[in-house]
Amino acid sequence: MSNVLSDYKQETIVTLGRHGWSTRRIAREVGVHRETVARYLRAAGVSLRPPGHWGRAPPKPSKEVTGAKPAKEVTAAKSQCEVFRAHIEARVAEGQNAKVIWQDLVTGEDFGGAYESVKRFVRTLRTPQRAQERALIDTPPGEEAQVDYGEGPLVRHPTTGRYQCRGSSL
Repeated sequence: MSNVLSDYKQETIVTLGRHGWSTRRIAREVGVHRETVARYLRAAGVSLRPPGHWGRAPPKPSKEVTGAKPAKEVTAAKSQCEVFRAHIEARVAEGQNAKVIWQDLVTGEDFGGAYESVKRFVRTLRTPQRAQERALIDTPPGEEAQVDYGEGPLVRHPTTGRYQCRGSSL
């Protein structure tokens, strides 16, 4: 028995690779290991997407190479939350989370944006929190103990035969 895939599977791998499918997706569809998929794609001359760049188009060549006209000036899109900045800042100062702020905006302020946009906007408003200082109690081993007030397992009472929690007197 050889370790070569059938012609049908080889052709399927190459075709899906040429259509831009990821090696992981092809491997799941065909039922083979993704390294096997990558090996067959390389042998067929199909380029693989580099790790960390999933779903992104490859960078376009510069205009000197292509001779293309310069693109229009791109400006940053204004957030839909900017109109409600004062309201959102007040809620953040009160300690409310983005989900509650978004719900308030949708119900009370006729906000049409998505929760994710409010979450991103709130994230820009919050300042990074420093870790709070905590008191460290340094004691020698065996000086302090921790007590667990749990009930414990059910055990059968020797005289009554009833199940009870260990330590209780039923």
